[in-house]
Amino acid sequence: MSVQISLIGLSFLISDADSGDLVFFHEENLDRTHTSEELSFVLESVFKKHEPLSGPFKEITVVFSTIISTVVPKPLFDETKAIEYLKFNSKLLPSDFVAYDLVENTDWVVVYIPFVNINNFFFERFGTFQYYHATTLLLDNIVKEHSLSKEPKAYLHIQKDFFTLSIISDQKLHLCNSYNYQTDEDFIYYLLFGFEQLKLDPDQVPLSLSGNISQEDSLYELIYTYIRHVTIPKDMELAGKGTEQVSVKNFLLNQLR
Repeated sequence: MSVQISLIGLSFLISDADSGDLVFFHEENLDRTHTSEELSFVLESVFKKHEPLSGPFKEITVVFSTIISTVVPKPLFDETKAIEYLKFNSKLLPSDFVAYDLVENTDWVVVYIPFVNINNFFFERFGTFQYYHATTLLLDNIVKEHSLSKEPKAYLHIQKDFFTLSIISDQKLHLCNSYNYQTDEDFIYYLLFGFEQLKLDPDQVPLSLSGNISQEDSLYELIYTYIRHVTIPKDMELAGKGTEQVSVKNFLLNQLR
């Protein structure tokens, strides 16, 4: 079972351990931003409503999709000072627990704050499980896709209230930042600002979109107005029971199958 946790929604994907076929998929969309404490009650409710979530499971992975994270070059990373890397652009509490992930085949370290109460929820129900930040999975996917290319490419993963922009060329990560936005104007300003920081030409550098976006969205039209080469990966149709489809919106969960 793979679970994606954000403050504006939850996603659950269960696949067959042997065939990889889809067994169960559910999205719980929230009408407002919740606190981690409120998410605990939402989780309890979802687990009571959906019997397949009871398990047992061979493996459980939880993905935290939150804006509070940063990427640190491994040679500069000091585990004992992990919280210091987040203080530059985030308001933290003394009680916050800091975790970090190593991105495979790179020297990048993703530092973030998981929700301890959510981790406790899964540990009490299932025992041992794995957890990562969404940025770790994004970067892992980018490295695999970009392994044979030396040209710059931008990747944009969009959530309802923030997005993560990553820019890579020749296996070097030049930018990986997340930005809050409330309007389309906010969105395009931060996106173009990222290109401007690296002196990249929006008419030349391709942009790959994932997350909460489709070609029918006004936001897509706005992006295409300013950036010439825009692509969205095709929806990922999964085999298995039911007729659910895990789209590009949930490709991080699909990546864990």
